[in-house]
Amino acid sequence: MLILDITMPVLDGFEVLKHFNKVGIRQNVIILSSYDDIKIVQEMLSLGCNGYITKNNAGEHIVDAIKAVANGEQYFSSDIQNILVKTFAGQHVPIGDAPDKFLKETLTDRELDVLKLISKQHNSPEIADKLNLGLSTVETHRKNLLRKLKVKNSVGLAVYAVKNKIV
Repeated sequence: MLILDITMPVLDGFEVLKHFNKVGIRQNVIILSSYDDIKIVQEMLSLGCNGYITKNNAGEHIVDAIKAVANGEQYFSSDIQNILVKTFAGQHVPIGDAPDKFLKETLTDRELDVLKLISKQHNSPEIADKLNLGLSTVETHRKNLLRKLKVKNSVGLAVYAVKNKIV
């Protein structure tokens, strides 16, 4: 059994599970993370993790998680269970915490194009002209970027783009 964090030096939890899948390693894995975003939980499940516990609930769940996964079961801390149930029931689940690297991977190619131009100080009409888009489409992309990247304005978008080597 292996307990992984999502953000680790050298290889992160995503990369470890991808490597295991690539080389055919079958290992019981529990993710212990500070991130509670449903997309991350779903990604880790698709990569083969057997359990997911958030660090704010680790003390009360870790022993039970190890026992359950050792017995071939899946295990999720109560906060992750609630998120999974709401998602399964079709209820809106607010975006949780996620590492910057993962947030970048959720952006569409067009959103990345818009982000690059925002980072180069282009306004929405200029972006619409450069990308042959309608102004309302650019504004929708801009709003989606603000929401997905959890920043408040264009400066936050530009800082994110530089920090994550998008520009």
